[in-house]
Amino acid sequence: MGIQILEELAPYAAGQLGDGPHNFVGSRVLQSDAPAGAFVIPTADNECNLPSAATAADLAKGGILTLLVDRNPKANGLEYAAGERGLYVTSGYIVGLTETAVNDHDPVFVRVRVSGGDPAEQIGALRPDVNEAGEDTAVLTVVTTDDGAVLRLEDGNTDLSFVSGDTQSAADKATAWAAAINAIDGYTATADGAEITVVKEGSFDFGSRSPASVFTLAHTPECVRLPGAYFVHDAAAGLALVKLPG
Repeated sequence: MGIQILEELAPYAAGQLGDGPHNFVGSRVLQSDAPAGAFVIPTADNECNLPSAATAADLAKGGILTLLVDRNPKANGLEYAAGERGLYVTSGYIVGLTETAVNDHDPVFVRVRVSGGDPAEQIGALRPDVNEAGEDTAVLTVVTTDDGAVLRLEDGNTDLSFVSGDTQSAADKATAWAAAINAIDGYTATADGAEITVVKEGSFDFGSRSPASVFTLAHTPECVRLPGAYFVHDAAAGLALVKLPG
């Protein structure tokens, strides 16, 4: 018991490995400057980079950059510079950079886009929710005017689909679809012409949907859920121990 308390009180360092087995990825060249403890994903050319507009499927292939003994902060204030080789962990326990305080077993979200161009936000940093508001936003734009058009859209296990009426404009269909989405718990939808803004409590996990000839979907989240990952112990903003899946 005493050993456990000492471990919890020990200071963390970004990218520090926790106890237990880990799955390491062979060193990859980083395409941009990055700090230890940030989340990176592999790229098509066998390199890696901080995530940009990444999906949950993209993140499932990535991991957290480790702290190596020779990685003192460089002139950029970070441990890694673009063009250098980095090593990251895809499973096991590791200390990651966090934006907010976290609680034990909170889910892990990875920042893939800064909000409003805020330079203080670090792409690849972690947090326990999708953003400060705890809400995700998407924009649906109805294109079709066909009678009885099937507007098919799945969000995780929730079916947001709608079958439109006849002799309706795209704007009419959008108004009716927004009303149907509004009737689903956890969702708010407002129509403006043919465009619907949908806000969800939590994060979207879009699946099957109609082709772009029926409606288009614009979804650029700030943070994306890392499937199967969770924070270990309560921690203040800055650093926290993470259990990566696998």
